[in-house]
Amino acid sequence: IFSLFIYKYKHTKTIEYKVNTGSILQDNHKKYINIEEDGVLKLRWNDNYYLKYQKKKTNLGKNVIVYDPISNKLKLYGKFYEIDANGKINMLRGETSINNTSDTKFYKMADREYLLVDKQIVSADRSISADNYLLVELDKMGNAKLTNNKLNLKTISPTTLVTSKYTFDIANEILKYGELEIDLKKIIGSSNEYVAPPDDGKGEGTETQENQEQNNQVADGGGNGGEDVVVEIPKDPLEGVTVEELKSKVKMSSIVNYQVGLTSADVDYIVYDPYNEYKAVYALIDKGDKVERVALSKTESHVVINELKPGTNYKLTFMYTIIDYETGESKDNQFDEISFTTKKPVYSGKITGIYPFLDKVMTYSIDLDTGYRISNLSATVTYYCQEEEEVVRKTKSVSHNITGSEKKVNGSISISDCKIVINGTEKVTINEVTGSSGVITFD
Repeated sequence: IFSLFIYKYKHTKTIEYKVNTGSILQDNHKKYINIEEDGVLKLRWNDNYYLKYQKKKTNLGKNVIVYDPISNKLKLYGKFYEIDANGKINMLRGETSINNTSDTKFYKMADREYLLVDKQIVSADRSISADNYLLVELDKMGNAKLTNNKLNLKTISPTTLVTSKYTFDIANEILKYGELEIDLKKIIGSSNEYVAPPDDGKGEGTETQENQEQNNQVADGGGNGGEDVVVEIPKDPLEGVTVEELKSKVKMSSIVNYQVGLTSADVDYIVYDPYNEYKAVYALIDKGDKVERVALSKTESHVVINELKPGTNYKLTFMYTIIDYETGESKDNQFDEISFTTKKPVYSGKITGIYPFLDKVMTYSIDLDTGYRISNLSATVTYYCQEEEEVVRKTKSVSHNITGSEKKVNGSISISDCKIVINGTEKVTINEVTGSSGVITFD
């Protein structure tokens, strides 16, 4: 342990960043500091950042946001979880630069703490408006403190924030990019205890008339650390919790999002292990005839599962291994599980010509899915013949060997058994294809 401490001390001693004059940031008590002359930001061995400024050293905490109001640039220091429009999660460490606040971003900083970045951020009822960025800090009941360099207020009812690309339901911790809905509680967990009440048809709001004057006084003070402004900071819900209880609260790892292709699955996940207790993290893939194991990284948040079969059901289980402190033995535990079906290749066939007189043949073509190479294809050609007073449905099976990377297959069948072919009712149905993953059948 002592050696680890020495290593971290030496490693972090050299990490420092310049904070330019005019920048604005918060200390670890959420009080804003206006930088009137250049300062230095240093990372200490305890993962906290400290500001050396005007012969003082100020603790800024583990996550620091530095805003330059002249250039509209933001710099983030520490660990941030960025959630993009596809639902993917990027875990950022160290220094992250946002060159312009018109670049819409969304970050989870810690349990019940978020950062929104956009040119304009408003509440759904238009009662709140913020420019460039906004810090959101929830209490356990779903109320939120909203701050930036000009705004400082607290909501007392469920509020939704709207930007140019997403909406953020604060109390429920739900992020929406269009139709994509992301449960932010699954990202490093949440101690939020808010439960939505039954819908009474009254809609949402941010403050009652009784509290309007008080909140306006807080907002008028701005976020620049004015001495006359007092903002109530919610009591830490984990205060007084024992170490063992805390461990059970923060062991919140989960699968956040996944996308399925023909032969692969992309999975976004979060492993939250602040005490470094997980000796291994891995995924088990149930392929029916066997179960395969894929090692996962605790510091990454994305894995691609390859070598899957198209049109096949799979179960994916995420596991972690810890050491039982009583027996000293390894113990495997499950932290999440999903089931999915890989996509099937897409094929389409059509009749391209009917020659009922001399050749008595019908020609057809089949478009192949270029995303999945096959060696053989079988299909059924269906056509209808007018025979005296009734219409007779007839079918013929066809097959083709695929030798290269063709995008289309052409063929013909004999229609000598049909006196009159009815136009416009013929079709080609794909039965099965043979590829590297075996035979795929189609309904």
